[in-house]
Amino acid sequence: MFRICKNPTTEWLRKTYRAVPLRIPEKRYQPLRILSYDGDEVTYLGELKYLLTGGHALNVDLQSSPMADASLEKTKSMSFDVGFSILNGFFKALKMEPVAISAAFSGVRELSFSFNKVNREYIDILQLGSILASNPIHIKNPALDIFRNNEDMKMLLLTDAITSKGFSINDHTKGNHELNIDIPLIEKYIADGDLKVKLGSDQKYAVSFEGEEAVTFAFACAVVEPNWDTGLLSVKELFNPRDAALEAKGVDSKDMNQNQLNYKMLLDDDENEPAMIGIS
Repeated sequence: MFRICKNPTTEWLRKTYRAVPLRIPEKRYQPLRILSYDGDEVTYLGELKYLLTGGHALNVDLQSSPMADASLEKTKSMSFDVGFSILNGFFKALKMEPVAISAAFSGVRELSFSFNKVNREYIDILQLGSILASNPIHIKNPALDIFRNNEDMKMLLLTDAITSKGFSINDHTKGNHELNIDIPLIEKYIADGDLKVKLGSDQKYAVSFEGEEAVTFAFACAVVEPNWDTGLLSVKELFNPRDAALEAKGVDSKDMNQNQLNYKMLLDDDENEPAMIGIS
């Protein structure tokens, strides 16, 4: 049975950048954002600057580089039902309702998908550590209460955001030599909804969807720990909440299955779902 968690796309992201694919891509997941992790759920809190005593943005260089790798260019072929369920979050990121356009793909039996115009936005950890050494946080900020005297709650800082403006769906339906996707129906849906989505097609195997702005579909983060006396933050190890959840459960991520997992944060709770996380 096909298993997306073994897919080269998500596996490459994890191994290369310790990045976690998001269930629903969003623009707000950018470097220098703070998350909390309690061993079960990951929660988005906001920008680091609002924790600092000065309340101003840190002068950290945000670097950017295009990503070109075969692992991002195309996933494995999979059944339509599995593939389309994975893409639900990506359609929603483009303000498109998956159920409403699923009819356009009624002739597709197998598909793969790929990410378009992928970029990595990241910060230099050493530079960040140097700047944090002279920029304490406001330790009386009520938002920090969830971390105070709570060893199980980790503060995470986003260090990398892997972004894309859109994706392509590749038709792998056997026995056909023409595109089984109703392009006019999708065009009508986009026009009727006045959506800012650019539709493309090679009229043979693939259709592409591109939004106006890039959204984050995977991220990497590091643990940061506050000193409750000085207010200074120290940057600890790079951290993957998905792997940490598995380790806490005593599960090898290579061998996980439905009976071993019961985490709200994990979408990979059966053999057909991707190892992505949903963040509250």
